[in-house]
Amino acid sequence: MVTGIRALIKEVKTFELSHQGIDSASGFIWQWLEGIKVRRESAMRSRLAFEDALLSILENKDDIKEFSVKLGYSFGSPVIILGYGGIRFDPLADAGDGESTLMYQLMQKMDYVPSYSARHGQNEVIFRIEKIRIKSEVLMAAAVLMAVVIGLLGRYISPDIKDGIAHYGLDLVTEVFMSLLSTFSGFMIFVILINGICGIGNISDFSKIGKTVIGRYISFTLLGGALMTAIALPFFKLQWGETSGRSDLPSQLYDVFVGIFPSNPIKPFYDGDMMQIVFLAIFVGVVMLTLQGRVETVKSFVIESDLLITKAVSVICVMLPLFIFASLLSMFWNIGFGALISMWKPLVLCLIGLIYPVLKLIFISIRYKISPVLILKRISKGLITAFTTSSTVAAFQTIRDNMTCGLGVDSKLFDLSYPIGMQLYNSTYLLNYLLVVLYMAESYTIPVSFVWILLAFLFSVVFATATPCVAGGTLICIGIMMNNLSIPSEALALAGTLSIVMDFVLTSERVFLSEMELYLQARILGMADDKTVRG
Repeated sequence: MVTGIRALIKEVKTFELSHQGIDSASGFIWQWLEGIKVRRESAMRSRLAFEDALLSILENKDDIKEFSVKLGYSFGSPVIILGYGGIRFDPLADAGDGESTLMYQLMQKMDYVPSYSARHGQNEVIFRIEKIRIKSEVLMAAAVLMAVVIGLLGRYISPDIKDGIAHYGLDLVTEVFMSLLSTFSGFMIFVILINGICGIGNISDFSKIGKTVIGRYISFTLLGGALMTAIALPFFKLQWGETSGRSDLPSQLYDVFVGIFPSNPIKPFYDGDMMQIVFLAIFVGVVMLTLQGRVETVKSFVIESDLLITKAVSVICVMLPLFIFASLLSMFWNIGFGALISMWKPLVLCLIGLIYPVLKLIFISIRYKISPVLILKRISKGLITAFTTSSTVAAFQTIRDNMTCGLGVDSKLFDLSYPIGMQLYNSTYLLNYLLVVLYMAESYTIPVSFVWILLAFLFSVVFATATPCVAGGTLICIGIMMNNLSIPSEALALAGTLSIVMDFVLTSERVFLSEMELYLQARILGMADDKTVRG
C-alpha cells in the first residue's frame, strides 16, 4: 500500500483484526515510541487514539480481517500509519453517534485527531506524534526578557543607531506580522462562529441533555462575565466623555444598532468591522441551521475552512515571539519602562476570576455534602497542568481523567459537555479581554462612555467564544478589539505581554470553573457516580 504522505518507514507489521491483535499492535507501537524522543503525553494520546480507531473498525466493519501498522517519520516528525482495506471508512468520524461531533472538531483543532485518507480501496489513518520542542510560552517569555535587557542597554546606544534598528528592523517585523494577521482575522472569526453555531445547534436538536448543557453555559457565562465586569470596573480611572459625534445615550445606542448591519457582504471584511462580521456569521449560521441537512456540503466547507485558516494563523504565529520582542523593545526605547510597572493592577484583578469557581465549589460542598478539600484533591493535577502551561490543550487528557475517574462524571456527558464548554463557557477569557482593554483605555486616556463599555463587553463575549485554538489566538482578538474601540495599535505589544502573563492564572481558573460546572451538570442529570468521588 502506498502511503498518502511522504514518510520514511522504519518498521511494518500486519495484525489480525481482533481484540488480541489490537493489544499486540498497541504493544508494538508503544515499544517503538519508548525508543524515540517524543513527549510522553503525546505518545499516550496517540496510542489511545490508535486503539480507539481499531476498536471502531472492529465494531463497525465485519468485512475487514486484518490491518497493517507502519512506523516511521514524516518531515522529521514520528508517525504511525494504520492501514486497512475495504470501502471508505473513517473510524474516528464516521462511527460517531451525533453527540461526539463537537468533541471530534475540538480534538482536530488540538491536533489530537489523526488525519484520514482513502484511495484505490485502501484506507489510511495517520497519527502524528509531537516532538520535544521549546514551548511557545517559553519562547514568548524569553522574548519579553530579551526586550527588557536590550531596552536597558539602549541608553548606551546612539540615537541614530537605535532609529535605524527601529525603522529597518523592529517596525518591519511588527508591520509584516500585523498585516499577515489582519489578512485572515476577519474571515477566521467568521468561520469559527458559523462552525460553532452549526455544531451547537445540532447538539441542541439531538438531545435534551444538549439543551440543558448549552443553556447553562450561555446563561452562566453572561452572568459571571457581568459580575466580574461590575467588580473590576471601579478599579480603573477611565476618562468618561463623548466617544462619537452624538452625546445622548439613546442616539449612541441607535448608531451602534444601525452600524451592525452591513451594506454588502464584502465591506465588513474589507473595513475590518468586527460587529458586522459577527452579525453576518450569526445570521448565516442560523440560516444554515434552519436548512438542516440541505447544506451539508456548505457545512463541510465551513469546517474545513475553519481548520485551514486556524492552521494558517498558527503558522503565522510562529513569528509571535519575534513580534513581542520587536514591539516591546520599540516601546521601551520610546517611552521607557513605566508601562510595565503599572501592569500590577490588571494582574491583581485577574484573581477576580477565582470568585466564580470558588462559589460553585462551596455550593457543591454544601449541597452534596462533599469536602471541598477532597474535590480539590481530585482535580489538582489538571489545575497544575493548566497553570504551568497556560494551555487547556496540554491539560485536556488530565482533565478528562479527573472528571471521569476522580469525580465520577459519565464519560458520555464529558464528551458532549466539555467541547461545548470550551466554546461557550469562557467567562475567564471574557475577563481577560475586558481587563486588557480597560487597562489600555486607562493608560492611553481613551474617552469612554456607557456605549463604549457595552461594546467592550459584547466584543469580550464574542471573542471569549471565538478565540482561535492557536498560540497568539488571544492576541489576535485583542488586536481586533483595540482597533474597534479606538485604542492605538502601538499598545498591542503591551496588551499582548499583559495577556500572556494573565493567561497562566486565567487558564487554570477556566479549567477550575469548567470542572465545577461539569460536575454540577452531572449531578443534576444523574450522570455522576457519588461513590467514585467519595471513594
